[in-house]
Amino acid sequence: MNRIFSQAFFLPRRFSKAVRTVDMQPRELEKTDAKHSDETRERRFAEEALWRFRQLAENNEEVFWLTNPEKDKIFYISPAYEKIWGRTCESLYVAPLINWLEAIHPEDRNRVFEAALTKQVAGLYDEIYRIQRPNGSIRWIRECAVPVRDKTGAIYRIAGIAEDITRIKEAEEKVFRLKEELEQRIIERTAALQKSEEKYCHLIENTGMPIFSFNHDGRLIFINQIGAQHFTSTPAALVGKSLQELFPQSQINEFLTRIQKVIDSSVGEQFEDNAPFPAGRRWFWLNLQPLKNEFGKPIGVQVITQDITRRKEVEQELVKAKQIAEQSTRAKERFGAHISHEIRTPMHIVVGRAHLLQKTNLNPEQREYLRDLQAASDNLFGILNNILDFEKVATTSVKPGQTSAVNEPAMQIDGLREVFI
Repeated sequence: MNRIFSQAFFLPRRFSKAVRTVDMQPRELEKTDAKHSDETRERRFAEEALWRFRQLAENNEEVFWLTNPEKDKIFYISPAYEKIWGRTCESLYVAPLINWLEAIHPEDRNRVFEAALTKQVAGLYDEIYRIQRPNGSIRWIRECAVPVRDKTGAIYRIAGIAEDITRIKEAEEKVFRLKEELEQRIIERTAALQKSEEKYCHLIENTGMPIFSFNHDGRLIFINQIGAQHFTSTPAALVGKSLQELFPQSQINEFLTRIQKVIDSSVGEQFEDNAPFPAGRRWFWLNLQPLKNEFGKPIGVQVITQDITRRKEVEQELVKAKQIAEQSTRAKERFGAHISHEIRTPMHIVVGRAHLLQKTNLNPEQREYLRDLQAASDNLFGILNNILDFEKVATTSVKPGQTSAVNEPAMQIDGLREVFI
């Protein structure tokens, strides 16, 4: 549009003369004294310039117009006006100001009219406004205008050009709606991310487990509150510190090796380790997972830890308890062997002699004593066997009633009885 406007209204000085001649009626030219040849030549030039102007104006989609500064007279309007405005050029010639203002959208009318009266004469008129066509449709117009001066330099005409920019405005509106929709999505997504981050932070701070993040150089880039408590410090004071500032040198090389391994392989690793802290040494289970950037490239590790010091202490207590139980078991075994040797052996002799004594000549009173002795011996053997079986169950899980090495002495006694009776 600017190129066409320049061609139409910023031609050399000769074209200005042609524009000034547009409003001259043929009968007025005929009254010019034929004797003045210079006026005749000027008229021919003006007619030729007017013809060229009409060719330019009437074969463009833009609307060219020419009015007086007061906007109550129109001297020329190009045919494109009828296509864009949906109104006849003749209606504009009949009532220029009324029909021109009537077509402008009510919300834009006052602004455009004021600009036409003040900015057109100053050469500053460049307005965008809406028009209402007779069928009710809305079109967007961009209109520019410049003043035309006579030989004395006075402004006596306004030349303008109007362009239909509806498609541009519709595209701008579409872009604007898409922008608003995108901004709304960004706001919603940002809010969702903030909410997710809050949940994540809440989860991180309330897991009850120390959580760290290290970059590939072993420098701390994140630590939660409970993790900082092990250092008797705060997250803000610890972030940025290196492993050398947090742990003894003896553990740094191994940990850096593990960090580099996780970064290179993108595969997590789990292990247990004992580390010194200001509050004392603690046992930890550590889960190292690769920490990735937005492109999925590992840039460090996230370390989720669990304090297993109490579990380790319980394991040590269980080991000690097992050792004590094993010592107790061995003592019971020695006790059983002692009973078997120190009590069973004399009882074998007593029982054996009682059987031999039974075969001798005894009076009734002696036989009664012998029966009492045999019954007491049998009861004593039963009690002894029960004690030994009980100990055997506790140490070897032999169920009561099962035949085992504990029952062998009793079986031997029964064999002796068969021999001596």
